[in-house]
Amino acid sequence: MVLGVYPYQGRTSFDVFHFDVGQGDCILLKGQLTNLLVDCGTKYNTGRYKNIPFFIERILDHHQSTIFLISHFHDDHYNLFQYFYSPNLLFSEIYVPRLPLRVNRHVGKAIFLYLMASVIVNFRGSRILPQIFRRFGRPASTLQKGDKINAIGQKMNVIWPDLSSNLLSTKEVYERSNKIITNLQPLLERYDIQIDNYIDQNDTLELLSILNEFINRDIHSEEIERILNELEVEFKYLNNLISLVLITYVKRKDRIILLGDVPKKVIDILNINRRPEYRVIKAAHHGTEFGNSLRGLNNDILLISRNCGEYKALRKVNYGYYCEMNNRLILSTENVKSSIIFRT
Repeated sequence: MVLGVYPYQGRTSFDVFHFDVGQGDCILLKGQLTNLLVDCGTKYNTGRYKNIPFFIERILDHHQSTIFLISHFHDDHYNLFQYFYSPNLLFSEIYVPRLPLRVNRHVGKAIFLYLMASVIVNFRGSRILPQIFRRFGRPASTLQKGDKINAIGQKMNVIWPDLSSNLLSTKEVYERSNKIITNLQPLLERYDIQIDNYIDQNDTLELLSILNEFINRDIHSEEIERILNELEVEFKYLNNLISLVLITYVKRKDRIILLGDVPKKVIDILNINRRPEYRVIKAAHHGTEFGNSLRGLNNDILLISRNCGEYKALRKVNYGYYCEMNNRLILSTENVKSSIIFRT
């Protein structure tokens, strides 16, 4: 469904495809020469939305460069990747957040430990993540604060995660990380899996590639599955803290902010210029998280991906997006109930 065509004289032209994937995320920015797919996953019933990747492949030109950006390691941001027919031909680059493995090592260790345990017992389709890198067929890349990528004809700066930030070394973060480590590490050591050896000798991409080796272990452990379920809140909390945030800085007004699933405490300290007008902002964590750096922003289109019908525990959209920003148009998949195509 096309909601409208809004011409912007003197600006780079690109289309925004905001897909309804239920409780999940999938946004495609289609430029004239390059494209950017931001996440592609859903929390429930992947089969219901399995045609979304097919539709994406049909509308993209395989001769163009298309980047797939996985904002963080929650499966509702990548699990529809399994339905892409030829991702090795479609995507030119895949980017994921870099794990903190030196400074604030406890966070990176806890996230990787949870991912490894999930892959071993095939917890909630977690084996899709290592399969992404195997099917891509080439090395992926990691991002952290200070990195840059070129997409849809624009330079985009990564302004989060800051792996040395004090936000990753608070008492709460350490306790949540330690809860995952102390519960899962002894269980994996029973199967002769020494997690510290992997983390000490490898970087983020090597660790994610190593996950492929454990797909065939096929360990059935109700105890591990039970503990993974109990630790899911901690895993989500830590993942949100390292979710990717990208912003464009250009002289023209082609300004975009992609907020991933970062929490309020991160949004509060982001370095976002409030003076210019923004063209597209993707709301943080399905519209539930808002912070100081967004107050007073002038923005054309606010994108919110959410579905309370599928996920009853989802909080309401933060009032800040309605009352403390100046948005010309707010598009939420929860209200539209179908995919959105917005042409600029």
